[in-house]
Amino acid sequence: MLDARVTGRWLGFQGFVRVKNLLDNRYETFGTFAPNARMPGTPVERFLSPAPPVNVLAGLQYRYYPSPEVQLRCALTKAWRQR
Repeated sequence: MLDARVTGRWLGFQGFVRVKNLLDNRYETFGTFAPNARMPGTPVERFLSPAPPVNVLAGLQYRYYPSPEVQLRCALTKAWRQR
Protein backbone atom coordinates (compact mmCIF):
# COMPACT_ATOMS: atom_id res chain seq x y z
CA MET A 1 0.00 0.00 0.00
CA LEU A 2 1.31 3.44 -0.92
CA ASP A 3 0.26 6.73 0.71
CA ALA A 4 1.25 10.24 -0.34
CA ARG A 5 1.01 13.68 1.26
CA VAL A 6 1.81 17.14 -0.06
CA THR A 7 1.67 20.37 1.94
CA GLY A 8 2.43 23.91 0.93
CA ARG A 9 2.45 27.41 2.40
CA TRP A 10 2.07 30.79 0.78
CA LEU A 11 1.60 34.02 2.75
CA GLY A 12 -1.03 33.13 5.36
CA PHE A 13 -2.40 30.13 3.44
CA GLN A 14 -1.55 26.52 4.15
CA GLY A 15 -2.91 23.70 2.02
CA PHE A 16 -2.53 19.95 1.90
CA VAL A 17 -3.53 16.94 -0.17
CA ARG A 18 -3.36 13.43 1.24
CA VAL A 19 -3.92 10.26 -0.80
CA LYS A 20 -4.24 6.86 0.86
CA ASN A 21 -3.91 3.58 -1.03
CA LEU A 22 -2.56 5.42 -4.08
CA LEU A 23 -2.13 2.25 -6.14
CA ASP A 24 -5.64 1.02 -5.24
CA ASN A 25 -4.39 -2.29 -3.80
CA ARG A 26 -7.07 -4.82 -2.89
CA TYR A 27 -6.53 -6.14 0.62
CA GLU A 28 -8.48 -7.01 3.75
CA THR A 29 -8.38 -5.28 7.12
CA PHE A 30 -10.16 -7.98 9.13
CA GLY A 31 -11.12 -11.60 8.71
CA THR A 32 -12.85 -14.31 10.70
CA PHE A 33 -14.24 -17.82 10.36
CA ALA A 34 -17.91 -18.22 11.23
CA PRO A 35 -20.89 -20.42 10.39
CA ASN A 36 -22.78 -19.24 7.30
CA ALA A 37 -26.47 -19.57 8.15
CA ARG A 38 -27.48 -18.75 4.54
CA MET A 39 -25.94 -21.96 3.19
CA PRO A 40 -27.46 -25.40 3.74
CA GLY A 41 -25.76 -27.21 6.60
CA THR A 42 -24.31 -23.90 7.94
CA PRO A 43 -20.70 -24.55 6.90
CA VAL A 44 -17.92 -22.60 8.57
CA GLU A 45 -16.59 -20.10 6.03
CA ARG A 46 -14.07 -17.29 5.86
CA PHE A 47 -15.51 -13.75 6.03
CA LEU A 48 -13.30 -10.79 5.10
CA SER A 49 -13.71 -7.03 5.47
CA PRO A 50 -12.28 -5.25 2.42
CA ALA A 51 -10.08 -2.21 2.88
CA PRO A 52 -11.19 1.15 1.50
CA PRO A 53 -10.20 2.01 -2.08
CA VAL A 54 -8.24 5.15 -3.04
CA ASN A 55 -9.03 7.94 -0.59
CA VAL A 56 -8.23 11.61 -1.26
CA LEU A 57 -8.43 14.33 1.37
CA ALA A 58 -7.60 17.99 0.72
CA GLY A 59 -7.74 21.07 2.90
CA LEU A 60 -6.93 24.76 2.97
CA GLN A 61 -6.38 27.01 5.97
CA TYR A 62 -5.73 30.72 6.31
CA ARG A 63 -4.10 32.39 9.31
CA TYR A 64 -4.02 36.11 9.77
CA TYR A 65 -0.60 37.34 10.85
CA PRO A 66 -0.67 41.10 11.43
CA SER A 67 2.34 43.10 10.23
CA PRO A 68 5.01 44.05 12.80
CA GLU A 69 3.73 47.64 12.75
CA VAL A 70 0.22 46.51 13.73
CA GLN A 71 1.62 44.27 16.48
CA LEU A 72 3.70 47.16 17.87
CA ARG A 73 0.73 49.54 17.76
CA CYS A 74 -1.44 47.01 19.62
CA ALA A 75 1.25 46.44 22.26
CA LEU A 76 1.74 50.20 22.81
CA THR A 77 -2.01 50.78 23.05
CA LYS A 78 -2.37 47.96 25.58
CA ALA A 79 0.56 49.26 27.66
CA TRP A 80 -0.83 52.82 27.58
CA ARG A 81 -4.29 51.64 28.76
CA GLN A 82 -2.77 49.70 31.68
CA ARG A 83 -1.14 52.83 33.17
